[in-house]
Order: sequence, then structure tokens, then C-alpha cells
Amino acid sequence: MEKHPESRGIDLAPQIKNETVIDLVQQVEKAIGDRSQWENKQRVFYERRFGIRGEKNFPWPGSSNINIPLIDKTIRRQKPLYVSAVFGVNPVLSIETLGEAAPERARRIENFYDWLIRYKMDHCRETQIHSIDHFLTYGQSYIKAVWDHQTERKTRTLDLSFLPEDVDRSEVTDEDFIQLAPQMGLDLKNKEDRIAFESVLKQFRDGKEFLKVSLQVVKQNAPAWHFVDSRDIVVPFDSSDDIDNLPWIAHRMFLTPAEIRTRGIQGMYDSEVAQKVAKESKTSEIASRDTSYVNTSRTAREGISSTSSSGSHIEVYEIYFYHDINGDGLEEKCVMTISAKGNEVLRLIEYPYEHGEWPFTRFVYEITEPRWYAPRGIPELLHDLNAEINAQHNAKLDRMTIQNALTFKVREGSVRNPSQLRFRPGGYIPVRRMDDVQPITHQVMDYSFEAEERTLKAYAEEYVGIQDFGISNVNQKVERRTAAEVQEISRMSQMQGALDIQIFQESMRRLHRQTLFLWGQYGDMSVMVNIDGREPVMFNRWDLYSDFDLIPTGRLDNMDSRARSQKALADMQVASSPNFSPFINSYELVRDYFENSDYRSSRRFLRAPGVMEEDAASEQLTEIQFMQTMKQVSPVDQGDAHQIHMEVLQQAIQANMEDQELVLLLTGHIGLHMSMLGDNSVVEQLQQQGAEVQQQGTRIYMTFPEQGPMAQGPPQEGPPQEAPPQEEPQPEGEVMA
Repeated sequence: MEKHPESRGIDLAPQIKNETVIDLVQQVEKAIGDRSQWENKQRVFYERRFGIRGEKNFPWPGSSNINIPLIDKTIRRQKPLYVSAVFGVNPVLSIETLGEAAPERARRIENFYDWLIRYKMDHCRETQIHSIDHFLTYGQSYIKAVWDHQTERKTRTLDLSFLPEDVDRSEVTDEDFIQLAPQMGLDLKNKEDRIAFESVLKQFRDGKEFLKVSLQVVKQNAPAWHFVDSRDIVVPFDSSDDIDNLPWIAHRMFLTPAEIRTRGIQGMYDSEVAQKVAKESKTSEIASRDTSYVNTSRTAREGISSTSSSGSHIEVYEIYFYHDINGDGLEEKCVMTISAKGNEVLRLIEYPYEHGEWPFTRFVYEITEPRWYAPRGIPELLHDLNAEINAQHNAKLDRMTIQNALTFKVREGSVRNPSQLRFRPGGYIPVRRMDDVQPITHQVMDYSFEAEERTLKAYAEEYVGIQDFGISNVNQKVERRTAAEVQEISRMSQMQGALDIQIFQESMRRLHRQTLFLWGQYGDMSVMVNIDGREPVMFNRWDLYSDFDLIPTGRLDNMDSRARSQKALADMQVASSPNFSPFINSYELVRDYFENSDYRSSRRFLRAPGVMEEDAASEQLTEIQFMQTMKQVSPVDQGDAHQIHMEVLQQAIQANMEDQELVLLLTGHIGLHMSMLGDNSVVEQLQQQGAEVQQQGTRIYMTFPEQGPMAQGPPQEGPPQEAPPQEEPQPEGEVMA
């Protein structure tokens, strides 16, 4: 079986003492205990978001106890912004080469990375959405970038029923049969494939028509992003927010026995220890951890019943730490995986990834203090406001209930069995006097509740940087806002949103860099990818070995495709000015507009510059054949690629210098192209020799009289000869001077 690339890591078990291992585990468990109050707060924020509330008995049992989903609404409105910042722009990365690197290499890396995360890496988008939702809720989340190497066993069948019955299989030599190996997906350089080939060969010798071969094939071999819950990342409680300067960082994982066995077979874990740990098919510690505070709320919301003994996962610590391996006084990066229950070391190796960073990327919703647990999520930011809005709204509903369900005062002794008194339409109440039963009147309900709710909601919207213009602004005047006021409010909101996106993209920059370097370490040496709808281009892994810088392209102002299209259209209008046209790459300008309008459609109907040049040259050759056959100048359209046409015409003139008649026609055709570019010198010389030029729409035509300059050849340098005036009527159209 093919081993995982990480199985080649250097085993450090002999160099590290057991005391060091035990000390690391104790530090991890102490850090988990130190943050128990923090984990309990996460449960509160989870319940606040999803509206999980306890029973309410005030002012009476069964009174209004609903939750206004302000927090969940805010998270749902912000989440698309962050997702679009990654997957809503093309390309995802902007590569800037450093030094003397070629710009073409940067373009190859950009398009290769787009292909990698959109098509090659499994569940990449789902992982990012989970992470975004998590840090919006809890203030921070993590994505772990690792190399994902998966294999699976497949059985393939080779049908030989087409062979005639009189074929003597004994005459087929082993060398002849080897030619079928590639069709069965067998690599005879591999030991397991050679064994499978011998099995197939035996089936062939035995006369079987269907040859079956069982192969262990690679299912996935690419970088992978794994979402990590913030409660499963453990660091010293007093750590700073710099992830690469931590003394150690632990990932608390819960693996199934099958996953542990598979990693042992792949060589990631010690196979014997993995088999031993996998026998711990159930663990009673998962539910007793502080994490169960949130898990209990989750299962209650989902309607799931679980007990501490129903788990089938084994708790494992993956600890990344520094240790002096060779005694030179310098600490190297190491990684240890150990079972939490039995302290069985599954692996202890030198850190395998060459990019030199811990494999975790930390995403935070805000940057305040340089402390690990300082970031706050939206539930914590809006906790008090949401609680007050709920209280105001429930009080309003209770007041409406009191207003609708009337309370009566009854004169004592005037009604028999007053506890059995029921009010219904069409009924009657026996009384002694007409004033024995009277309703208790309340003051008319005012609308101060609704005004207070709107004020609190507006504060909440402004606090997190979202403007809802359906809610009154806290600073709103009585009169309507002007357009300038609306734009200023929107601008201030966008400034806060732009900062939030910058914080997010700085973390994404680290994640993108690690992903590219993982491919540079373990990926295929060369990959054929399709770039911009052109011919497939070979991307080589060596492109990643030169210096370059990467910048995530998603910003607040370019995530909306409609806004990008409008901006590109405005750029095209500005570039259409003659003052700018010499400095503009027209194809890139048009491509920018259509890609922002509809990226997939643009690949279908946009022609790359190379294809356009070939089409223009082919079109000009067709026009030359037309002029040679019809003995007249072919018209020129304003949208022609004039420079390309003129180059082809120059070559045709040099190749046909002996045919003076054709040279004259070609010269006239060049003159028309030059006039489209603003140079009328050739056209004016030909007009002086009798040529007539007229424009119809976007096309220009040139005709020569039947008798005249046709036999004189192309115009010569020097003062032109005046042609006798023509008495024929001028053709319809505009005549160029």
C-alpha cells in the first residue's frame, strides 16, 4: 500500500525522553482546565444565537418568552461577504513576482491556484464556510492546512470474450501480455502491482474470459483544508496572538478506531500502537469535558439524545512543540500525536512541512488586545442589546395580552361560584345588580415600546458595521435624509466593513501561502491546466521555487459582480478617448468587462489575442484572393485589426512585385487601413491619380477608373501628377478629401 508522504518523517522517539512527553501532556490538560470559564461562555453565546431560552415565570407562568433573532440575522448577513471575498473573485490570488522573475510565471501560478482550490481540493468551500460561521459566532476559528493522501481499493475487469475460441493462449508470451498492463492501470515498477499482474496472468492461463484485478489506487493527493473548532485548539492561557511564537500548540482530535488504523497502515502512526489504541472504541471522557457544555446545547437544539457511553471516538492530542533534537542548543520543530486516555505515543517526528509555519491559520473577527482569547464574536458584542430587545419585545406582548384578555372586578357574593365563571360570545352572567361585574380598565397602550426597539436595533446594526435602511438610524432627524447624508452613512459603514475584510484576508494570505508550499513539497512535478480558455498550459512545480509575493484579491469594493462590471464599463468608456488609446491593451479591457459580467460565458465567446491575430491574418489572405480575382480594392471596416492586416499586405506586396496591377490594389487597400488609423497620405496620393474613396457606415471603399492609373503601377515618391477632372457623376456617399 502506498504510504502517506508524512510517513517519511524522522522518528524522534529515541531522542526525546518520556518525562518530556508526560510534561507536555500535563501542560495541555492544565491549559484546558484554565479556560473552563471561557468555554462555558461559548455555550451562552451559542444559546443566544439560536434563541435557546429557559422557562419564564414572570410576570406569570406562560408569559411571552420569544427570542428576536438579531444575532443570527447579523451573522447570516455578514457571512456572504467573507465567502465572496475568497470564492467570489477571479483569480483568488494576485501574484507579484520579485526580482527578475517573468510575469508569465505569476500568471501561471494565479490560474493554477484557482484550479487547485476550485476543482482539485475536496470540500474547500464548505470548510471555509464552517470557519467563517464559527469565528462570527465565537470570535475566532481555525483551518488546518495539511497534505491529504487517500487511497482506496478498486476491482477492475478486463473482458476477453472477443477473442476467438481457437486462440491458443499458451502461445501468448509474458512479454506480449505485459502490453495489457497499462490498460489495467498497473505499474510493473510497483511491488503490489507486480503481484496483481501475476494474478491476472494466472487467470489468463487458466482460460478465464473475465480477468479481475484488485488495485489500491490513489483517491486524493492534494492539499486539504480542515476546519478546527476553536475549543479544540489548546495553547497556554497567557499566550499572545502570534501563532508561530507559541511555545507549543495542541490540536485536540476525536478519531474513530478505523481512522486510527488507517493512519497506522499508511505509515503516519506507529502501526502497533495504532492497533492498540484503536481497541479503545469508546471513551467516557468526551462527555465529561468542558466542551460538553456546548455539545449539550447542540444536541438539545437538534433533538438528539446522547449519553456519555454512546461515543465511538477516541480523544487524541496532536502537540506541536520545540525541542533540541541533536544537542546543539537550537530547538527544532517537532510534532507528537498521543492518546489522551492511555498516553500512548502514536508518532513523534520532526515537523515535516518545509514552509516552517505551524499548520494552523487563525481567523479572528476583531483585533483588540494581543491576547489569545481576546477576540469577541457577534453574540458577545450584541449580548446586552439583544437581551434588552428581547425584554422590551416580550414586555410589549405581555402588555398586549393584558389588553386583550380583560380582567373583571366582581362584587363579592353577587355571583355564584365565581371560579367557574366563563366568558363567551352570546352568553350571560347572572348578577344581583348591573354593576356587580365591571371590567378593569387600563390606559391606552402607547408606542414607546416600538420606538425603543427600533433604537436598540439601530444601535446594534451600527455597532457591527451593517446598515439596515429599513430601521431608523439613531441619529436620524425628523425630516428625510438627503442623498449626501445617505452616502456618508454608507461610506462610514463600508470603512468598518473594509477593515474587517482586511483582517480576514491577512489570515487567508497565510493559508494560501501554506497551500501553495504544500504543493511545492508533495505535489506533482507538472500539471496540465486550462488557463483563460486557451490551449492547456503546463504548470511546473519549479514555478513555486522563485521569490514571489501573494495578495488575496477579494476586497469590499470588488466582491459584487455587478459593481465590478460597472467599473469595467466605465474604464472602457475612459479608454475610448484618443488620448488614452495608445496606452491601453484593448483585449484585456474587454476581457475584464466580460469576465466580471459572467466569468464562464466569457471563456466561451472571448477570443484570446493569439487566436484573434490568426483570424485577422486569415481574413486578410481571403481579401487578397478577392482583389486578385475581382480586380478591385476590397473595402475596409472600422473594426478590423488594421496593424495585422497591414503586415500581411506588406508581405503580399513584396511577394508580388512583378504584378503591378495587384500591387496597386494592395497599396490602395493599405491606404484605407492607414486612413482608419488617421494617416491619409497614401489615400490622397491615389486620389490625385484618379482613385475615388467613399464611406458608407463603418466601411470605406476605393475604386479606380477603368482607364487611368491602373497601368501606371503604384504611386511613386515625389509630387503627385494632377489627374484630369472627371465628368462622371459622383457616387453616393461621403467623399474623403
